Formats: sequence, C-alpha cells, structure tokens
Amino acid sequence: MQRLHSSYPDGLPGLALILLRISVAGIPFAYEAERTILLKLPLLMALAFVVAATLFLGVLTTTSATAAVAVQGALVYFSHPRHLILSVLFSSLCVATAMVGAGYYSVDGSRYARKRVKLPARS
Repeated sequence: MQRLHSSYPDGLPGLALILLRISVAGIPFAYEAERTILLKLPLLMALAFVVAATLFLGVLTTTSATAAVAVQGALVYFSHPRHLILSVLFSSLCVATAMVGAGYYSVDGSRYARKRVKLPARS
C-alpha cells in the first residue's frame, strides 16, 4: 500500500482528506431521487452502504473510491439518466479520492504509513 501513495499527510491536509472521504461517502444518500432508487434496489443499497462505510473509515480507500464510481454511475443512470454532467462531477470526486488516498487519519494510514522508531540511547 505504501507504494501506491507517497505519503500519508497529517495535520490540515490530513483533515482535508477526511472531509473529502466523508463527502464522497455521503453522495449516494444526499438527494431524494437517489435515496428512492436505493430503496428500490436493495443490492445497490447494500453496496452503497459498504462503500460509504469503508470510505468513512479509510479502509482500502483506493478500492472503495473506485467502487464508488460504479455506485455513483448506477445511481445517476437510474435517477437522472440525462444528467451527464452530474455523473461526471460525482465520478471526478471519487477518482480524486482514489488518487490522493486516505491520509494519516484513517485505517489505511495507521496500517501502512511509515512509522518512527525511537531507539534507546546508547550508554
């Protein structure tokens, strides 16, 4: 996982990545039309919940954000089939999340980020 992302930023950039992950995770549930489609298609609803939970926690973020593109595409197709720009905007957020990664404040960051090792002082 370390080879996919050069760093796992902390501080303000890490907090900005949390906001990006939360916003991408919340997109399927933001509009009434998408919520109606999710209620009619339980398999898509289950997939949307799994993707949202993994993005929220930052677990396998690159894979989750890639799966979010498919969920967003399906939701826009079923709810707004003629709104191509909406699909492109939602998908671009998902792709940006996949490219940037989870950040330090995530499960991926705690598992795969580089750690500092303090050696005891020599006497």
